[in-house]
Amino acid sequence: MTRRLLLGVALAAALVCGCGREEEEATGGGAPAVASPSPTPYSTEVHGLGTRPRVRVSPSVARRLDAGSVGIVDFAAQASIAPGALWVNQEQKLDDLRWTGWGTRQATGRARVRSLDCDPTCARGRIELLDGTLELSDVRVCGSRRYYSRARLVTTDPGTGRRSRPATYLRAPC
Repeated sequence: MTRRLLLGVALAAALVCGCGREEEEATGGGAPAVASPSPTPYSTEVHGLGTRPRVRVSPSVARRLDAGSVGIVDFAAQASIAPGALWVNQEQKLDDLRWTGWGTRQATGRARVRSLDCDPTCARGRIELLDGTLELSDVRVCGSRRYYSRARLVTTDPGTGRRSRPATYLRAPC
């Protein structure tokens, strides 16, 4: 019962706190406003639920990881290698990803970002299409497989030039 109560409180707090974005004006003026990130499959230790969820790996991705390719685990705990689309959090999905440097210390993906604008609330928000750059780094070995363990997303509104750094929940599975 206590775990369910803690989970309910954590989920309610995440909804009240916002979408997990750090706003940054294109001019660079002012300090970024930071909201608490939404709960993720990888934040179970915060909720007191114990272990991380099991990462799903298709047989073809498993073969490539076992052969030395570097992978990434998305927000939904799905492993992939140089994916063409990727959920990075509850509000942003990257489509048409084009990668440079995959498998090196740092991979950079350029994409079209489908982003939920949570104004006035996420429930009543709308989808925005933004330009985005995702930088992956810090390759970590989990068992015998390698995964990127750090991610930094920067989005730009093509109409206004406004930049954001949404929270991302791409992590190594260990």
